[in-house]
Amino acid sequence: MIPERDRRGQLTLLSEWVTALFGRRPTGAWLAERVWEPSLPTALHAAGLDYVLIDDEVFHHQGYTEQETCVAFITEEQGDPVRVLPISRRLRYAIPTLTVMEVMATLGEMTAAQPEVIIYAEDGERFGNWPGTYDYLYGEEAYLDQLFSAIEASDDVTSVLPGDYLRQSGVSKRVYLPPTSYQEMLEWSGGNWRNFLTQYRESNLMHKKMYQVSRWVAAAQNAGHDTTAAQRNLYAAQCNCAYWYGTFGGLYLPHLRRAVYQHLLRAEYAVAPLLPADARPSAQVIDHDYDGRDEVYLRAGEISVGIAPAQGGAVFALEHLGLAHNFMNTMSRYPLRPEKDTREDIPALPVDWHPRFAFVDHLLSPATTAEDMPRGTYGEQGDFVLGVYDFTLDRTTLRLWRDGHFWDGQDFVPLRVDKVYSLIGNDLRVAYRVTNHSDRERALRFAVEMHIQLTAGDAPGRRLTLLHGDKSTEVALEKVTCAEANGALCEDAWLQGTLAFDWEDVTESWIYPIHTPLRSLAGLEWVYQSTVVLPVWTLQLAAGASWTTQLSLSATYIEPTDTLASARVDALR
Repeated sequence: MIPERDRRGQLTLLSEWVTALFGRRPTGAWLAERVWEPSLPTALHAAGLDYVLIDDEVFHHQGYTEQETCVAFITEEQGDPVRVLPISRRLRYAIPTLTVMEVMATLGEMTAAQPEVIIYAEDGERFGNWPGTYDYLYGEEAYLDQLFSAIEASDDVTSVLPGDYLRQSGVSKRVYLPPTSYQEMLEWSGGNWRNFLTQYRESNLMHKKMYQVSRWVAAAQNAGHDTTAAQRNLYAAQCNCAYWYGTFGGLYLPHLRRAVYQHLLRAEYAVAPLLPADARPSAQVIDHDYDGRDEVYLRAGEISVGIAPAQGGAVFALEHLGLAHNFMNTMSRYPLRPEKDTREDIPALPVDWHPRFAFVDHLLSPATTAEDMPRGTYGEQGDFVLGVYDFTLDRTTLRLWRDGHFWDGQDFVPLRVDKVYSLIGNDLRVAYRVTNHSDRERALRFAVEMHIQLTAGDAPGRRLTLLHGDKSTEVALEKVTCAEANGALCEDAWLQGTLAFDWEDVTESWIYPIHTPLRSLAGLEWVYQSTVVLPVWTLQLAAGASWTTQLSLSATYIEPTDTLASARVDALR
């Protein structure tokens, strides 16, 4: 998941913190979400950690019985050993679900086979954070006190800390384990946690951005610079919660993804000036997402723009370093899978067939309306949305073009789209040319999809205003709007920044939100992800004729005197 140097750094930093807090250095580690990978012993051993706790289910898959997992194991990677303690799934599901009497009966059944040890370990959230558990465990019923008292009074069970047990009993078996986690995580991920990086492109984009920033932080550190603050931000961005999705996962929660990008951009902002000129973040062609196809980064001022020529020539990253915000922190709508062993009735939900990027080029059917867009029921007549664009890069200017087609009735019409991205300071300018390469006049509806990802939707301190010449109209971020406009201004007092869109001519402009379903302990919820700004042009192009326009996008700070900034204070009262 994270580079080896960061694994060691994270483990060492936490060990030092625990030592300072409790006056005793830890000898074992609790893996985040209990995700195990065979390469982990190297970092664990280097950090001075002797053991880890892993779910016993992976042992059962390798042929071990419950009785055979009631011991300590040892494994190694490249000669670096670490001991492994299998957590009893049977006991983990008993506490605190069963009554104290039933738990003790379960322990009695397990101890009847005279095991060497029974390992119990569990996430703290089950002990007070889950709905209803706090009162049950610590209230009048005092479940936890009763359980501890029952264990203390038992003649058959003696509690012992993992480290003490290992010092007393040593290790009985050598083992080599595949990637694993707890049962539900294996179901959600398809058997391997890294599958989340293939299931959700948004997770993969965050992950590869993390790789990128980690390399820059390491380069600055190797050059002798103090990177303490940057490393702390990098480590914070490596928190697992935002990278996966399950009943308890957070990829669909925009504030978690935003926190990841915030810390990554803070780290980048801190180390970029420290790097040698040839190593600093700059315009580059790079396979950023590791899909075998090149992406392009433009950088100028405080702005970084990531563009995917092989995915419609669209923008997948729009990062403002000063604001520490990625305005393209969007989320596509994926099929919602039913939970295993349930009869859950999944409603018919919109599923996106293309990424929620910006400057996505649509050729819409004449019958398409603004209401069709968020429902995903619109007619797409071109092959540009996911089409491959050719490109050339010259410093901070990227030229893209695609000789594609669109359907005009029964005719599959040749059409060329050229677009040029120019990054000047904190302004991104995009020049379009659409050329009819057919032998007669054609009518078409050309639309450019742009996204806004603020810190929330319709909430205090967030505002979207449509511009029509000298006139302005405030509209909702989470409702469908259709109006004539030649620009849009997005303001976010919490972010203390603005994002402004402009296009040359007044045209029909559609605004609509993207909501995604989220399954949680409370049931099915709807989460606001982003708002789409979509100018639509109805064109009549003669044979061989071209139409041109220019759009621009700029991100700036809200001035302290701006009246919108006070909304942040009001919302906190």
